[in-house]
Parts: sequence; structure tokens; C-alpha cells
Amino acid sequence: MYEYLDRVLKRLVREIYRRFQSYRTLPFDELNLAPSAQTLYADLEEYNFQAFLEIAQHYYREETGGSGTITAEQLREVLRTPSRVMKYSYDSESVRKRDRLVEALIATAGSKEEIDKAMRYWTQMVGWFAVEVADAAVTQARADTGVSLVIWRSEHDEKTCSVCHHLDGQVFDADAVPPKPHPGCRCWTEDAT
Repeated sequence: MYEYLDRVLKRLVREIYRRFQSYRTLPFDELNLAPSAQTLYADLEEYNFQAFLEIAQHYYREETGGSGTITAEQLREVLRTPSRVMKYSYDSESVRKRDRLVEALIATAGSKEEIDKAMRYWTQMVGWFAVEVADAAVTQARADTGVSLVIWRSEHDEKTCSVCHHLDGQVFDADAVPPKPHPGCRCWTEDAT
């Protein structure tokens, strides 16, 4: 289900890494720290948005057989809305991560380790929300095409949690699928009809 998402994420993570490494090489300047962090995170958000839009449009078209699309405004709404899984929105979390980096850099006089930590946290968050975006696109496509029943599918490996294992194979109304039990959950649903 998530092979396409994985390819886009690989490209996205390389770009995130590049941008954080560029930021890491800037000399510490407490006076300009907040504006430069705002610029970094604004650039990351724009790049992420384009990748998320690509992911959403791919999964929507895949689910509908190529008709229709997810718009930028629909994606913005997904990113503004608190996640059913994580309980916070992408928009609010990106601001929190930016502000946390600024505070940490001020407290540590520009510690490069804090920049590396911020990069890891950002990359993890982007991965989690990429899955959310793909799932939201599939859900919207199903609503638009009238799918009424779906089957929960889980991977069958050592990483599968007990909740996901229990949900595997269960049938749900398409508009009443339970939220995923944890961030980064890569379970999926497929049409039951």
C-alpha cells in the first residue's frame, strides 16, 4: 500500500537532511536565530506540502481509477485538523518544533546536537503525517466514489502490534473505520465490495 509513499519520503528525507545541514553550518547568532529558524521551517513546510500534495493526489487517483484529484485546499484542511492518531495537527506541531529548536539553541549557545535532534524529530513527524495524508486521500476517494465497506489489513511481521493484529481482517463501514492505534501505523484498508 505505501510503496509510492516510501519513494516520495526517501526523496523528502534527503532534502530535509540537506536543509538542516545547511542550517547547521550557519554561525550561531542569537540575534538572528529566530528569523533564520522561521525561514528554515517555512522552507521545509513548503517543500513538505508539495510532497504531501503529490502523495495525496497519487493515492486519490489510485483509489478512483484515475479520475478526480485532491486539491491544495483539501490538503491544507487535512494538515490543519488534529490527527485522530496523534491528537495534534501538522500545522501546530511544525510551529512547536521550530520554537523548541530556537529555545534549545539559545539555551545551548548554538549546539549542533540540538539541530541534529530537531532534524530527527522533524523527519519522524513528516513520516507520520505522510501516512496520514495518504490515508486521508484514500478516505476522500472512497467517499467520492461511494465505497461503503472496507477491510482492515495489517502487516504480519514482528513489528505488528497486538491492536493491529486484532483489527486485521475486520470489516468496517467506510465512514466508521477506527483510528490507527499509534503514530506511524502502516496498516491500511481495502474495499470490501
